[in-house]
Amino acid sequence: MIEFWQVAFFVLSLWVIYYWTIPVVRPSVIDIQFKHFIEDETINALRRDKQQRIRLGLEPVIKT
Repeated sequence: MIEFWQVAFFVLSLWVIYYWTIPVVRPSVIDIQFKHFIEDETINALRRDKQQRIRLGLEPVIKT
């Protein structure tokens, strides 16, 4: 007969395996969203820097 503590131990073991090993193997969604946020902010900063240099006359304006 399977006792309650055996079932509880098995479920706890599965929980530990899932929540402690899986995030190490695959990146979490939060990390991916944060990475995209950093990339977007970097692109925006470079764009603002280029616009400011054009305004100050330090960079030629290229018309497309």
